Amino acid sequence: MLISDEFTNPIKRRAMMEKRMRKVAGIEAAVPPPALSGPRDADVTLIGWGSTKGVVEEACEILNDEGIPANQLQIRWLVPLHGDAILEILKDSRHTIIVENNYSGQVCALPAQRNQFCAKRAHSQIRRRTLHAAPYCGGGERTTRRADETLRSHARDYGLRRETPMATSVQRASQLTMADMKGKVDPDWCPGCGDFGVLAAVQKALVELRIPNHNVVTISGIGCSSNFPGYMNTYGMHTLHGRALAVATGLKLANHELTVLVTGGDGDGFGIGGNHFVHSMRRNVDVLYIVMDNQIYGLTTGQTSPTSRVGMKTKSMPFGNIEAPINPISLALAAGATYVARGYSGEQKHLTELIKQGIEHPGFSFLDVFSPCVTYNHDNTYQWFRPRVKKLEDEAGYDAAVWTAAMEKSLLWGDEIPIGKFFERTDVPTLHGAEPVLNEGPLVHLDPKVPPDVARSFIEELM
Repeated sequence: MLISDEFTNPIKRRAMMEKRMRKVAGIEAAVPPPALSGPRDADVTLIGWGSTKGVVEEACEILNDEGIPANQLQIRWLVPLHGDAILEILKDSRHTIIVENNYSGQVCALPAQRNQFCAKRAHSQIRRRTLHAAPYCGGGERTTRRADETLRSHARDYGLRRETPMATSVQRASQLTMADMKGKVDPDWCPGCGDFGVLAAVQKALVELRIPNHNVVTISGIGCSSNFPGYMNTYGMHTLHGRALAVATGLKLANHELTVLVTGGDGDGFGIGGNHFVHSMRRNVDVLYIVMDNQIYGLTTGQTSPTSRVGMKTKSMPFGNIEAPINPISLALAAGATYVARGYSGEQKHLTELIKQGIEHPGFSFLDVFSPCVTYNHDNTYQWFRPRVKKLEDEAGYDAAVWTAAMEKSLLWGDEIPIGKFFERTDVPTLHGAEPVLNEGPLVHLDPKVPPDVARSFIEELM
């Protein structure tokens, strides 16, 4: 088979793409730019593209009938994009809503790349979840009516409250179901593995919180539980052993509007990843870290892990473990985690609530989950955990705001093992909240102020 090096040679590939873009630049002068429909001095401008045209037109008519001046800018071409013409049209717009159908935020992103239009961009938020301008508009009378109602509601806010900034992107949260969160591949865990319960609880939590798939990123390290991103219908990264939190920190700083979930096991997180675990907590990175703690290395078929009990017999210590295990809860409390909890995969409803709390908490949320390994750990089984786990929520007088009480509870192990929320505080700034540069908005939407040729050479050096 002969394959042209036009696609494999980076120099030829780049030359070919530059030739195409020169052609596109020539086309731009030949096609007319979009025009504004409606009163020029409107309070609200709705920007649409493609199949949003009818919904936006109807919403504008209703808004104008209700006394809220609105106009419409319908973009006909994304390539070539008349970026300068669009910016000129919108320079006098008081409040702008971009309505689009695709998950990637394409219509919002392209003007930002071309002329930084979205530098003014800000999302309104409800309980830390992004409030978008419109739901997914896939067609049909019912969907169109729902889109109209949402646009009218937000446009009233934007038109009557002058201080409210621009909102953009897609809202499809009201339609989420468990099936929407299911990944393209099925889990290959052993039958009975506790990780199945954690996966179901995470998916249910996201559905109940109505967080759209495209606003979630699931990041993992290496191990049985680190296959997690592949089983979720969200953005995901399967990274290096013990390095999931490092990658998650970078991602959160790049776009702090995303919901970032980090998943892994006790070996990945407390062994090789112990360094990142401690420093992510002291920095108060705004992520939820879920550790599926089965007290053993499962992927490598049964070796002693950092949480294996003394005396436990494994392949690596057949005469019994001689190393004292770490205590993840007390370590998290000492390192400064602002939300610390423990769940059990056999308590599905309780675990789902803990995950929801962790997602909504502003700061580093640590959730240690007892997730029995039915194949290699025959000590810490479902039968062993069931009579021992006791919910802190059922204990009268327990206050999760008291750090010393949480530390005292974290030391309990034996006939009674506490699960639930040990500790939470919300008065500590998050890492991205403490960074003044990010006060203007997510880094990914800001002007990097780097000349294109410098950025290109830097990327080529790294690639």
